[in-house]
Amino acid sequence: ERSGAPYPWPEMQEWTGGIHPGEMAVLVAPAGMGKTMVACKTALEAVRQGWSVYFATLELEPLDIAQRVEYMEVNREGVRVPICDWSHGVRIDAYERDMEAAQDSIAAMDGRLVIEQPPVEGRTPTALVEACKMHKCNFLIVDQLQFVTKPNRDSLSESTGICLQEFKSQIMSPVDNVRIPLLLLHQMNREGVKAQERGTGHIGSMSDIAHSAWVA
Repeated sequence: ERSGAPYPWPEMQEWTGGIHPGEMAVLVAPAGMGKTMVACKTALEAVRQGWSVYFATLELEPLDIAQRVEYMEVNREGVRVPICDWSHGVRIDAYERDMEAAQDSIAAMDGRLVIEQPPVEGRTPTALVEACKMHKCNFLIVDQLQFVTKPNRDSLSESTGICLQEFKSQIMSPVDNVRIPLLLLHQMNREGVKAQERGTGHIGSMSDIAHSAWVA
């Protein structure tokens, strides 16, 4: 099947068919490796293909996410607005025109992009899925798992596992029977980095994702 929300790379999309309704894709990497940029690129390509994306940013400001998406669109066919210039306040006429054109291009796409930073009480898996549906979106992106509200348990692994199970339940078997695809970002901690350095084949399970370098 090829009906899933699109990954931003054609090869990956061809291999997988995208993220299908009721499926959860988890992107795990250390800090500063570009997880959010991948999420922004995924959101942009999904909107281009007609998906309505609810992007829940639990760390960065919504304006920061919006600007990253705009940078990708304005520079899609070559660098027209250097990010370093624009982010440092360089506002020449050519840059202004190109950024406005990129914003207009995104606005004219078949899908919609809703970027929101939910309050603390709205950061449970159930609340995030409900917010996606409330905005009439059909693709949920959550950045990042460590800022999702988790139940209190004896260990971080246990509370994280329950949190993931709640996400899976809400997107796979919802009460309203409306399934949605989910892209979930998670920052790999020091234990995960050490595990990865021990070599390939060290596989972590979904229940202890907070301490894993690999997700099976």
